[in-house]
This record gives sequence, C-alpha cells and structure tokens, in this order.
Amino acid sequence: MNKNYWDYYFKKENNNEHNNKINVLVIKPKNKINKLKVGVSLISSLLIFYLMIGKNLSLSKESPIEKDIYKVRDSDPTDLYDAINKNDNLDEKEKRLIDNSWIFINDYYQYIDFTNVENVLEDFDILYSSDSSGGTAATWNNDKKVITIYGDTDILEKSSSANHEFIHMLSTSDKYYSNFLSEGVTSLICSEYDLTPDAYFRQAVVARMLCEIIGSDIVMESFLQSDFKLIEDELLKIDNDKEKIEELTNYFEEFEKDFYERADLPAKFVNKEQEKQHNKLVKEEDELALKINNILCYYYTQKTGKDVLAFNKIGVNRCDADIVMGIYSDSLINNSNPENFNTNYFNKRLKDYNMSFSYGGYDIECNKDRKYLMKKK
Repeated sequence: MNKNYWDYYFKKENNNEHNNKINVLVIKPKNKINKLKVGVSLISSLLIFYLMIGKNLSLSKESPIEKDIYKVRDSDPTDLYDAINKNDNLDEKEKRLIDNSWIFINDYYQYIDFTNVENVLEDFDILYSSDSSGGTAATWNNDKKVITIYGDTDILEKSSSANHEFIHMLSTSDKYYSNFLSEGVTSLICSEYDLTPDAYFRQAVVARMLCEIIGSDIVMESFLQSDFKLIEDELLKIDNDKEKIEELTNYFEEFEKDFYERADLPAKFVNKEQEKQHNKLVKEEDELALKINNILCYYYTQKTGKDVLAFNKIGVNRCDADIVMGIYSDSLINNSNPENFNTNYFNKRLKDYNMSFSYGGYDIECNKDRKYLMKKK
C-alpha cells in the first residue's frame, strides 16, 4: 500500500488486551487540522444550510443522497479492519490478508453489506491442506466460513489465490447471486487490482460484456450486495422478458456444473473413459458459451443498435458494429484470450476507461469515447 498516496499513516496501539493480535488500524491525517478552522468550517456549513432552507432549496426525490442508500451509513472501511482484528482463529500474518484488498475496499465500501461481512471477518478461518484438490490453489466455503489453501503451504506462498477468495468473502450475503458470474467478477477485480492473474477466463469475459451492457457500477453493486436482481432489473429495462433472463441464468448454472466437473478430472488421464468425459464436457461448455454469447449480444444490440459480429467480419472500416464487443464475443465462443489484454472497468485509480490488446493481426487501443486506434502488427 502506498501510504503517501492515501495521505494516511498506520499507527500501532500499545494495548495489553491485543498483545497477541494484530494491531488495530488507526487512520489519521498527516497534517493536524487546526481546531479553529474546523469551527469556522462548521459555522460556514450551518449558515449555508439555513440559507438553503430560507430559499426552499430542499432535496428533491431525485436527490442522489436519497437514491444511494448505501452511502448514507455509519460504517466505514476501517470497521472491516476492526472486525478481522477480533478474529481469534487467525494469526497476525493471516490477518494481514486484508491489506492486499485495501484499495479495492476503499473504492467500493459503500456497496459492501457490512453487517454480514463484519460477522464473517470476525469468525472465518484459514485451513491448509496437503490435498492438491485437482490443481485448485484455494477455495472459499461460505457455509463453513473457511478459506482452504491447498498444497500444504502458508498464506504468503498462495497469497494471490487467497486474495481471490477474500474478494468472495466481501460479497457474502443471503441473497441469490450466480456463482458463475461471481467467479467472473471476482477474477476481473483481482486482475484489475493486481491481486491475482485473471482466472475463470470465460466467466470474466461475461462480466466484461455485462459491464458494456448495463454499466460497471451496477455489475459491482450487484456483486458486493450479492443480489442478481439488480442486474435482472437493468436487463428488463432493455427487454421486458423474464424468460430470457431465466434462460441466461440456467446456462450459467449448466456451464458452472460442467466446468467444475471437468476441473475435478486428473491432469493426466489414467484411462480412455476420463479422456472421453473430458472431451464431452469441453463440447458442452463450448455450446453453452455460444448460447450465453447470443443472449448477451442480443441485449447489447437492443440497447445500442449496434451489431456484435465476430471480429474478422468487422474489418477496419466497419462503424456499425462494436469492435470491443466483437472481440469479447470471439473470446467467449472460442475460449481464446487476446494478446496483451488490458481492460479497466473497476479500478478507480487507473486512467480513464481504456483498453488495449492485440487481436486478428491488429494492435488495438480504445478510449472511453469508443475511439479506436488500430494498426497492423
């Protein structure tokens, strides 16, 4: 964490009650604020407030303060530090796992369900298993509130995998949310915040496509609130057809089932039956990816009026089709990752929305206004 960037510093508290625990986070501004300035600022604010009342400038129903209920709260990011500090299941090194996600938490804490997440942070555990679990590095069990690190190693050696599971913890809720989409959004967050490489490639492509269709803020809010209805409501604004959304979520669930069944197969097949099962699952995943793609492209076209075609059908001069969505479509259908693939939907500290990648013989850059710079490699 860049302490200068945050303009905050960490101070350790000498408290006998916490000798064996992580130090409580205390955040203080670098420069002391003169009390007189605070008093003047408070008086000025009150004068402005009363002047507003005198002129009947009250907040309307459309006020963002009333609309964004998550921002009107008593909780703040440091409450999560306090919560994990109370956890007797973790040692000091394990408690520092929260540091890696601190920038992300500060960017989006207004969407986090603090009641649920604080309870989890106070009580969850990290276990270490010598079982390789089919190559899986780490898992999060929401029912047992346990992160399991596989390979009998410590959390520092598997920190990137543990970061992925920690992001899952931040979206803990009792509401319904697609596990398929949860993996995609988590992977995209971890990729953009440099927490871990982009795993779950196809799921992350779907998350990107949804960001293009309904906006990254809605995708993030629905993820951290673990509430798929927020996404459903936005899709219904484009096409008021609930059956199409049910069809999409069914494809998500079917893909997830095949994906994990294939992941459980050994890396080296011991018999022909395992190889046959692997090929069957790959074929089913490909078919489901195509069905998911077709529905998402339908929503995008309905909303924007732009076709989404395979990239090699777009050509350099096609303006009626969207290049980025075309590449996402190709990537999802063919399970192929563009070279040098960089996107930014969530990380507020990166530059304005932009993309860059190499695809179809072109180096492509795209800014937030959808202006493309394409040149032959």
